[in-house]
Amino acid sequence: MKYRMILLLCLLFFSLNTLTACSQEKTMTDTTNEIFQIIAKQNLSELEHWLAKSPNLELKNQKGETPLMAATYLNQVPMAKLLIAAGANVNTQDGMLNSPFLYAGASGYLEIVKLCLKAGADYQVFNRYNGTALIPACEKGHVAVVEELLKDKTYPINHINRLG
Repeated sequence: MKYRMILLLCLLFFSLNTLTACSQEKTMTDTTNEIFQIIAKQNLSELEHWLAKSPNLELKNQKGETPLMAATYLNQVPMAKLLIAAGANVNTQDGMLNSPFLYAGASGYLEIVKLCLKAGADYQVFNRYNGTALIPACEKGHVAVVEELLKDKTYPINHINRLG
């Protein structure tokens, strides 16, 4: 009898969590869904049309990603360029504590790194390991990104992340 009660409570708990997650997904606005669908389709003309409406560039999806972060994950340089030109923040972090600048540096996306640097990349915004863009760029051998970051003599080259 105890086993059945525990099993029933577990099933009830799982069902409630699933319903909560589903209801949270439905709270995203049509505008939020629209922009992330445009980015997923990598449709530059639709993005231009969306930007012409003067939207909120800091909308976030369920992962905490902004439109610029979503475009950066796809290495969509033309989209990133449009979003940054429209005023998207290159330092906004998502749920994984990635920002467009940090992720582009870690992934070797040199063109997006350059765009982020011109748009005011903040060297005091750190990733989930409390690290800068330079650390994973070095680790992964993204030499061009490392060279670009080191052009700025104020870049914190001696920063140590929590991994040491």
